[in-house]
Amino acid sequence: MASPVKNLHPAEVAERAQRARAAQAAWARYSITQRVRALRGLWAHLMRERDRLASVVHEETGKPLAEVEAMDVDAAGLILRHFTENAHRLLQDRAAPLPWFLLNKEARVRYAPRGVVALVTPWNMPFLIPFGDMVPALLAGNAVLLKPSEWTTKTALYLADRIRASGLFPEGLLQVCVGDGAVGAEVLKHADMVLFTGSGATGRKVAVAAAERLIPCVLELGGKHSMVVAP
Repeated sequence: MASPVKNLHPAEVAERAQRARAAQAAWARYSITQRVRALRGLWAHLMRERDRLASVVHEETGKPLAEVEAMDVDAAGLILRHFTENAHRLLQDRAAPLPWFLLNKEARVRYAPRGVVALVTPWNMPFLIPFGDMVPALLAGNAVLLKPSEWTTKTALYLADRIRASGLFPEGLLQVCVGDGAVGAEVLKHADMVLFTGSGATGRKVAVAAAERLIPCVLELGGKHSMVVAP
């Protein structure tokens, strides 16, 4: 595993968040069908470089290639398939029930993008977790501000590079902010929602920061997960 990277300066985080927000304004005007097509196109682009993707994760984490293929790449494909196949059903407008005394009215549930969604992700699955969180966020019309673990940044940067190279998305829709927890704290200052995967201790800090700004917060925190480590 490589050494941690140098922290981005807070001004650099703010600049990347601004780029993401500008890109999101354009992306929000894409139809659901256009977003689905773009994400499927990205996946096809990644699968043409599947060996390179797997090798980046392997080099960065030390996980066997077979494990990377099954637990990172193939699992990410299942997530993409699920959300792209169900995007219209999940995001379409729908009628809302009304009480009898409002039967002369009409109410509908309409989904709108949050804006910029922050993903703060761990080292152990540097592709699956960011990609799996990114797909529904993008399908819903959001931009993504990704703060990967400072120990595994190459995979996140590779993903951002492939998104840019695909030419399927507004420039800057995914921004990667590298560094430790201090950078993560800066990222939260610019987000409209945060998804965090990590320890309970850090999750408490993320929850407090989100509560102070009254933004939605989704936490997947460390728990008991027994394992046997062989030679």
